[in-house]
Amino acid sequence: MAVRWSLLLCLLCATTGCDTPEVDSSPPFVVPVLALPAWRGGFDVGRERAAWTDSSRNRTLLVTTYYPALILDTTRQEVIAGDSVDAILHRDELARKLGPAAASGLLALHTRAVTGAALAPWDERFPVLLFAPGAGWLPGDYSSLLEGIASHGFVVIAVAAPGEAGTMRMPNGEIARPRVPDDGMVSRLSTDLAFLHQRLVALDTAVDSRFSQRLALGSVGVFGHGVGGAAAVRAAARDTTLSAVANLDGDLFLGFEKTVIGQPILFATTEPLAMARVPVDRWSEDRSERRRGEQWDELSGGSRRPERVRLPGMHQWNFLDAALVPSRAMAPGRRRPRFGNIDGARGLALAVDLTSQFFRDAFASSHQGFNVVRTLYPEVSLGR
Repeated sequence: MAVRWSLLLCLLCATTGCDTPEVDSSPPFVVPVLALPAWRGGFDVGRERAAWTDSSRNRTLLVTTYYPALILDTTRQEVIAGDSVDAILHRDELARKLGPAAASGLLALHTRAVTGAALAPWDERFPVLLFAPGAGWLPGDYSSLLEGIASHGFVVIAVAAPGEAGTMRMPNGEIARPRVPDDGMVSRLSTDLAFLHQRLVALDTAVDSRFSQRLALGSVGVFGHGVGGAAAVRAAARDTTLSAVANLDGDLFLGFEKTVIGQPILFATTEPLAMARVPVDRWSEDRSERRRGEQWDELSGGSRRPERVRLPGMHQWNFLDAALVPSRAMAPGRRRPRFGNIDGARGLALAVDLTSQFFRDAFASSHQGFNVVRTLYPEVSLGR
């Protein structure tokens, strides 16, 4: 129990930045002008937000759905942070994690998706991916990743759970703030993902649903980042009707007992802090990396398609929109432990292409698509 608590606390600190904030050395007026990278998929992207209540647990979740869309009016795009109250709440968190200049730049960032856009009109069903963010983060902090994946033809449903996600305003006006981590965090998040999965049938059958008769219910995957990645693995272990699972830089067994995954699984991990610019074949010299390798060997032995990927030049926060913030807008002490030396936009494009191609191949029972990833990103290490 003590070991699990220690792992949870360490991962939460790595994900949320709960260390004592450093005074920024960058000038306070250097506010970056940021833009999300262009989509690499063939679809425009729509976005909608809703509150879903799991009455069996009396737990209300804020859900953001990104989906393939037909956009005729791009002037409807808006800032990602939402209205002024949400922006004020989020500004404090971003400033604590990244510094005031970076926070201001991210709060001015515009989504490329359009809220309420029409679903792509072609007569096809779209596969569905369920997403859990890292502890202390919101779906909007991953707009580059989630919009990018949706542009490849996926409906991406991202959950923000009170207490596990960042600070957020609930439908009743209550402000939910992150709680101190405990052994139940991964279990709660995995149950949240299971609840999203259960809701898909209603979304696909309700006549007033945007997604009526448009969801490929036989092709549903689950993925997450950090703690959310651990929750995705647990959700897939509990529910074998989930077709595939991807863990983006999270501990494989965080907060639950060891298990075996039969579905296709992607485990993408970033460069260990002590191995900066060190060749991938030497990463096993790092104790944490060896532990991850041992966990992977145990977990993936029964998988129909295990994919182990190592991402040189990336650190855990490179999956967030915050990776786009230039170094001049962030104090070095904040940046070095959290972002690698890869260009921020390239790292996000890599995360989008890697995740999209994995799920596309998993749903089609194919192994061919990763050749594209290997060609576009030769620095990536693929293999067990």
